[in-house]
Amino acid sequence: MKAVYRLLAAILLQFSLTYGSGGPPPPLPFESAEITGPPHLAPLFLADTNSVTIFTQFSFFTPSSVDGYIDVEGTRNVFTSHQNIKNLDWNLSNAAFHIGIDIKTWGTTSLFASIKFDSRENGITTTGSDFGIGFLFNPAGDFRSRLDFGLSYTSTDMKVRLRSITNNDTTYRVRTENDKGLDPFISLTMNTAFKEWIINPFFQVSYCSQTLFSISNGVEDTYSDIALFTLTPGITYRLNKNIMMIIGGKYIIPSNLEHSSSQSIFSGFAQVNFLL
Repeated sequence: MKAVYRLLAAILLQFSLTYGSGGPPPPLPFESAEITGPPHLAPLFLADTNSVTIFTQFSFFTPSSVDGYIDVEGTRNVFTSHQNIKNLDWNLSNAAFHIGIDIKTWGTTSLFASIKFDSRENGITTTGSDFGIGFLFNPAGDFRSRLDFGLSYTSTDMKVRLRSITNNDTTYRVRTENDKGLDPFISLTMNTAFKEWIINPFFQVSYCSQTLFSISNGVEDTYSDIALFTLTPGITYRLNKNIMMIIGGKYIIPSNLEHSSSQSIFSGFAQVNFLL
């Protein structure tokens, strides 16, 4: 019987230690984050009559960095006097390389996948990948369009600074492990395909969600995400039946980023499509 009493006493002691003071401690407040990596951009596919498309794309970004204020979920924001209401420094990649494949599966529906790389201070990094489904409209006509839905993983290097004040003592904790997952995107691409034209124009509009960082911070995750609205005009030039050159520019508008040093990001790119 004494053993039973001891066991019950131990359980009560553990319960009181865990819940007697109101549960586990609250997550540390968020002070600032430094992010390195490219913005989340939808892949560019055109409606066409071929069965398989393999593409390669090279792009660059300007400006080289953006700063501003972001909201954070899972904890509260705190500031220091030197921050000037800005808590995000986003260093964009110098250049990016994208390679992927699109396979027409049935009717006017296709499946696609791709992998992305980018150049950072520490060298070439695997940025992430895309996969999804596309729906083609009038793929054999002179005016064509395509609607894509997909998920992307976009890797970013991060330094998240958390701050805590206890008994007038300020302590800091820097987290560098990014536990982010998949982000969705949707894009609509319209293009012309007149055989007698030397070049044909296209236009893509896309909406992408991007998680900047996600860390385990006590009882729940601390994370921040933004939305990217992108307008992409450009031209296509068909070298022959199986090779198409594409040149364009992406005008990227980040939302949920206040007091930003730049209201937009520009990305110029060149792409080659191999049509099989």
